[in-house]
Amino acid sequence: MAKKRKDGSEVPHVSSSIKSAASMWGLSITEIKKAKSSGCNAFVGSRIYRQELEKWLGLNPPKRLPVGAPIEDADTDELDRLKLIRQVKKLDIGIKSERHKLETTRELYISKDAVTQAWAKYMVMAMGEAEALLSPDVFKIFETRVRAQVKW
Repeated sequence: MAKKRKDGSEVPHVSSSIKSAASMWGLSITEIKKAKSSGCNAFVGSRIYRQELEKWLGLNPPKRLPVGAPIEDADTDELDRLKLIRQVKKLDIGIKSERHKLETTRELYISKDAVTQAWAKYMVMAMGEAEALLSPDVFKIFETRVRAQVKW
């Protein structure tokens, strides 16, 4: 039985180029090139036959690189896959870092009104303490200097 496309038409069983075969049959160009260089009999002249290629790929599936294996043992598709995994992990770490910065910044942000109110409260307390500790004449001088320097 012939394979069908989404629109209902049959997928061609012969292709005239590696690029068109990859596009029509949903394979990677690297897989098809690897099959050709390994002696797959799906390649006859300038044509590529789908059934023979699928049989060969079924008998020779792409190898996944085991964890810790030397990178030199990987083929191009596997290297691309590993690179993509690293990039996704790097982006994930970057996103987590940015989220952490936002959360930290949000926690550190204090409104100007809150700061002004807290500052005024502590200034009143400090002035009260100064008034209790200083003689009335010295306190008047102190209060005059503080008022001159601070914008109320």
